[in-house]
Amino acid sequence: MAKKTLKDIRAESAMLLSSPKYEWLGWVCLTGIILLAFLMNFHTLTDTDIFWHLKTGEIIFKTHRVPNQDIFSFTVAGKEWIDAQWLFQLMIYSLYRIYGYAGMIFVGAFISGLVWLLIIGPGFSARRYFFIILLGLISLLTVSGRLKLRPELLTFFYISLEIFLIDLFKRGKKYALYFLPILFLFWLNSEGLWPIYFFISGVFLLEETLLFLFPGFKKWLKRDSVFSHRESARALGLCLGFSLPLVLMNPYTWRGAVFPLTLLRETAHPESEIRRLIFEFGNPFTELPFLDRFAYISLIVISFMYFLVLIFRRRVYLANLLLWGGFLYISVTALRNVGLFGVVTCALTLRMLAENPIEELLPFRGMKGLVRFRWVLGLMLLGAISWLSVDIMTSQFFLRNRSRVRFGIGALETEYPVRAGDFLEKIFQSQGRKRELKIFADAESSGYLIWIGNPEWRVYFDPRLEVYGEEFLKQFVSALDQVPAFEQESERYRFDVVVIDHLVFRMHLVTHLYHHPDWAMVYLDGLNVIFLRRTQELAPLIQKFEIDFSKGYFPPLPEDIRGEWLIDELKSLSIVLLMLDQAESALPGLEELIKLAPEDSLANYYLGWALNRLKRFSEARFYLEKAVNLDPKGVPPKIQLAQVYALTGEVERAVQIFSQLQESYPGDITICINLAQVYETFLKSERASEQWLRCWRIYQSAPQRYGSAGFEIERALERMRKPK
Repeated sequence: MAKKTLKDIRAESAMLLSSPKYEWLGWVCLTGIILLAFLMNFHTLTDTDIFWHLKTGEIIFKTHRVPNQDIFSFTVAGKEWIDAQWLFQLMIYSLYRIYGYAGMIFVGAFISGLVWLLIIGPGFSARRYFFIILLGLISLLTVSGRLKLRPELLTFFYISLEIFLIDLFKRGKKYALYFLPILFLFWLNSEGLWPIYFFISGVFLLEETLLFLFPGFKKWLKRDSVFSHRESARALGLCLGFSLPLVLMNPYTWRGAVFPLTLLRETAHPESEIRRLIFEFGNPFTELPFLDRFAYISLIVISFMYFLVLIFRRRVYLANLLLWGGFLYISVTALRNVGLFGVVTCALTLRMLAENPIEELLPFRGMKGLVRFRWVLGLMLLGAISWLSVDIMTSQFFLRNRSRVRFGIGALETEYPVRAGDFLEKIFQSQGRKRELKIFADAESSGYLIWIGNPEWRVYFDPRLEVYGEEFLKQFVSALDQVPAFEQESERYRFDVVVIDHLVFRMHLVTHLYHHPDWAMVYLDGLNVIFLRRTQELAPLIQKFEIDFSKGYFPPLPEDIRGEWLIDELKSLSIVLLMLDQAESALPGLEELIKLAPEDSLANYYLGWALNRLKRFSEARFYLEKAVNLDPKGVPPKIQLAQVYALTGEVERAVQIFSQLQESYPGDITICINLAQVYETFLKSERASEQWLRCWRIYQSAPQRYGSAGFEIERALERMRKPK
């Protein structure tokens, strides 16, 4: 028998693939992945910007005008505002007005499914489905963290539609190019990333021009258009030429046209405050959740290897290669661009895969067997899609990718200041209209407050960074991080209300306001705290609503929240109460928390901390020892446990723990002070003086950071100097 050649193997593989026997499995997989794309975006609202987008859409709908100056703040009121997302805002408000949050979320999920249909559908073959669906699934996981209701979602749609229309043109449908300028007009008025339109079309024009001008490239470059090079270049050039003047067809004309350049200038510099603060500008290789990062790296490797094989086979798609390289570069430089890379790479690679199947490019001798049992691989793919679907519908997927949203519709009370906003509306409602307020709020809270309170409520700052600028952003960050900077802004603007989110990270400001005579705490939950300025006008409200922990405190827990979300709420509320030295008020919530999460290290630590404060040392010891066992690297539980040991007579064990911690963290002032207190109070040791001096040196290294610790150390050193 003659030895089979690679050509024979390729022919046999192709013949097996042409069999319609398992064609149904391909269609089921295609349906499954489009449904999966829908499900990944069918979740509660999560974007910080969504509510000020909603408010802007409402204003546009009611006034029939797009805002051109700031209308939300009392700090930069009247400053120029280029609202590049106005069409998106009008769309979501129109949906909200008729169908509420459900309509918004459903349409967002529908767009996600449509994007994957545009990406996978044109080159799909039910008989060659495995690699198509596999790559589509990897790309979908890569993009999953960006699938949320925000203007970027429309950019994904516009990119996939632009590539689809250009692909139609290359297949002989000349009319497809007529739709590109219309697509551009929608993109221009929906999202600030519209220059991508010119980049994609321009690269395809470059490819056709090079093939026309330099015919020698044909032996290396793959020709995938039915039109001649000259005809293709002319058609694409005319399309781009017609699109270029359309950049002025936005509400701001030339100012809107140059706006993306302004944004690029503000964010491109590595020392930019915007890049430093916004998580989306982080490194994708370190900041992405595990599954997303694995998918992203896999997509890079697979697409790179595929391009490499095509180059080796002299089937180079120049435009695709340039686009892939360009989007890979921007994805590596910023986490937020990973979604763009995933959409573009999948769309381009699947089109090349339709023309260059893997079994033809790599006709190795095992391919025949692989093709023969492709139904097994198909069932495995279908199993993966099914598992992910269940994982999403149970919300476990969203817990793993750290978005902490919930499958379904609505806005979680643990995500947005819904309860705090309702409280403010209730207490300030007077004769059917809101009272005018100046509110100092963080970026996470301000968008929702704008939605429910504007125009009567104005905020100090909100997420529209391009309106405030670099210098004001630094000023805002300083006000949140440094008490003197906050006091300076407070005197300058005399705001009436302070609303703070992410309480654990801003406890220095919360504690300062709680003890400050000019401010009264009137509201506290696991997400937000509200302070009112003590003025004559607000005195009746303060008298009625000021929180007095000595009279009992009953936190407003979120409705219809359970599981991990309730655990997060109780943790956050408990740590705030403990840091305000309100252990008794924290105890009921902590007892509920430990029932929900008995093996959670933080739950055990917080409960042990509260019991320690209440001098219930034997109970505190049990929970603190458990917390240390659950998280051996945790420092705060060890500090609390050492305190309990010292207070119950096991001083040597306390010294041992503090000494080990000090050796590992020599610059930690809390560890240093605790060890000094043990030496002085319990051991009456001469080492106390040396230890307090060490603490003083740590304090002097960063006095602003350590604040009041300096006074405690100074008093201790004075005691050390007194004669015994």
